[in-house]
Amino acid sequence: MNKLILALIFSVIPSIHTFAQTYDEYRKNEFFVGYSLGLIGGGMPYVNSDYPDFNHHHGFNVSLVRNTSRYIGAKIDISGVYNFSGRTFKGPMEVSVYKTRNMLHNFLGGVQFKDNASEGRFKPFAHALLGVGHIRNVPRIGSGACAPVKACPDIYIDTGLAVAFGVGLDVHREGKVTIRAFQIDYTHVKYNNAVKPQIRFGTGIVF
Repeated sequence: MNKLILALIFSVIPSIHTFAQTYDEYRKNEFFVGYSLGLIGGGMPYVNSDYPDFNHHHGFNVSLVRNTSRYIGAKIDISGVYNFSGRTFKGPMEVSVYKTRNMLHNFLGGVQFKDNASEGRFKPFAHALLGVGHIRNVPRIGSGACAPVKACPDIYIDTGLAVAFGVGLDVHREGKVTIRAFQIDYTHVKYNNAVKPQIRFGTGIVF
């Protein structure tokens, strides 16, 4: 009887070990690099500017995830989007026509929820992020870029609290790089006690 019990024990232990290995097999690290389209709303910081809501900005998005379990990971996310276009600054009795170079960078961190198991082709995910947004608007003066009736606005630089919530879908092909089919984020950035929303679309490659 003792021999039978020992035989059962030694036969069950390898099975448990194999099951545990299978359950624990998930990607520990994830690196994403791709294109980002930012639609920034709420107008620019200049008072009475004709800057339209949700103007298109183009740029990049990179992120790094350290998965602490199969379904949860700690995420760092950095993005930058840029826009260059003409503006009209309207004062009470004066008007300035000029061009600006507009930049918005987000530096965020938080948690990502995703099934990180090695198997499976379609990998939907969601994340919640918190950090800072840094905005920089630079009027281009000279060579006809700025033709003021009044003085052109100064360079505007500000940093504020940023919160982002997003979802996306990764498509994995065996033996090939994973493609991020899409990522959609809704971000609030607070500048000068005013909240400016941003909708961010992304696509790229996950390593």
